[in-house]
Amino acid sequence: MMEGNRGRLSAELFRMRCTDLPDPASEEAVLDGIPEGRRREILRFRFPDDRKRSLAVTLLLGRALRERGLDLHQVRREDGGKPFVSADPPFFFSLSHAAEFALLVISERGPVGCDIEQIRGVTDGIAERYFSDAEKRLLLSCHTEEEKKKAFFRVWTGRESYIKMTGEGMRLAFERYTLLPADPEREEPAVSGGIIPARDGMERVPHLLPVFEVSREGIKEDCLVWQSVDNEGYCISVCAGR
Repeated sequence: MMEGNRGRLSAELFRMRCTDLPDPASEEAVLDGIPEGRRREILRFRFPDDRKRSLAVTLLLGRALRERGLDLHQVRREDGGKPFVSADPPFFFSLSHAAEFALLVISERGPVGCDIEQIRGVTDGIAERYFSDAEKRLLLSCHTEEEKKKAFFRVWTGRESYIKMTGEGMRLAFERYTLLPADPEREEPAVSGGIIPARDGMERVPHLLPVFEVSREGIKEDCLVWQSVDNEGYCISVCAGR
């Protein structure tokens, strides 16, 4: 459960280790119950790791839907490509994957977006081209190369989580919005409830903190970006309404 002092946001965040899954190209039984169109999407990937990642986000979503009396056949896509499910009560979700992990965030309160990336070396030109002046200053304030890498992926995943929440994706020009540090005096830490045992490979991700606000064309959006950096070197961002 994530909380801010302007109300409660019911949101849960789960991850699955993709590398624990079999390759669906050689063990097609793992695709049982998955709609035919989605099966084709998974199998079209050339490399086993990509097929596993695609399978993992599908399994995460399928499990969450079944727990609510829904199923993967009810997933549709908006004109911009964002997947959704029409349900009562509402069911909002976002998916992401990177390297070893797949990620799912779900909410009944409103749209959400999530992103996960493995922290690694990056090319300086990426930040220079795509980050705002405020975001560049955040990187310049870092004292070590390790701090700079973490800051880069905090900004990168934060941006991704916002455009996934809105459903605009890369259609929203990068210069139209920026991340600003959240005021720690105004926003309370947000947690997803504590670690629970893995279920069919699913683990709940705890202890996210409100790190960024979003300013769009000079006006602050009514949302926050919550984040965590785990001890396996992954940065996770979730963007949702306050």
